[in-house]
Amino acid sequence: MAISTLVIWGAYHCDGQERNVIGTDLVSALTSCGIAIHFGHAISDKWSAEAEACVNIGRFIKGPEAKETEHWKDLYGSELIYPSSVSTYLTKASISFCFWPRTAFDGPALIIGGQIKDRGSPDMRIGFGYFCRIWKGLKATLSYTAGILEWFENGHPPDDGLKIGLAYVF
Repeated sequence: MAISTLVIWGAYHCDGQERNVIGTDLVSALTSCGIAIHFGHAISDKWSAEAEACVNIGRFIKGPEAKETEHWKDLYGSELIYPSSVSTYLTKASISFCFWPRTAFDGPALIIGGQIKDRGSPDMRIGFGYFCRIWKGLKATLSYTAGILEWFENGHPPDDGLKIGLAYVF
């Protein structure tokens, strides 16, 4: 009886199985000075529950000084183009479920969930992603998610939906 119990228990719980992920997004760090952290847990072989939080520290960084703007205009004949971080969000959080056709945290994924920003109303989001193994548990990630309401309000997919990052699966 002990062997059959061990076999049944082993089918549901494997200690060597990669069941968790932690990662970050490099695109938000480069474009809007955002710090994003991503957590995930495989709830089965093909499904995972995930959460992400992002803080846009670009809103705290001051814009160019008056002299810099003046010099830019003298040199190039136009206004200094500086990304306005005032109109963007300060914080963003999302929770999602991912379906992985191969196995959790490997290859392509379909994403569905919800997101909330400090500006605007809560929104459903959909998207797709891909995890590519680099070395041992380190993976490169590529995903695009879009808020459905935000998409319809703007008439086009949101610009901040693209994410390229690194993740560690353990």
